[in-house]
Amino acid sequence: MEIITLTDSKKWTDFLMANPGASGLEFLASPQWAELMEREGKTVLPLAAVVEGEIKALFCLLKENLPAGFFYWSASS
Repeated sequence: MEIITLTDSKKWTDFLMANPGASGLEFLASPQWAELMEREGKTVLPLAAVVEGEIKALFCLLKENLPAGFFYWSASS
C-alpha cells in the first residue's frame, strides 16, 4: 500500500461516488469541500491509500490555524 497526495479531482470524485459512506458525510472529503476550506485560508492535504494503482481509501487533512502561531491537523474521510 502506498499513500499519495491526490491531485486528480475526477479520480477523487469518482472514488467518492463509487464508495458512498453510511453517514452521508462524504462531501467532507470532496474536492469541492477542500476548495471551500482553502478559500477560508485552511491548508488542505488530500491523501489516498493506493494498492496496485487502485484507490482503496481517501481522506483529507485540514490544517487549522490557531492564535500565537499554533495549529492542528484534522481529518475527514
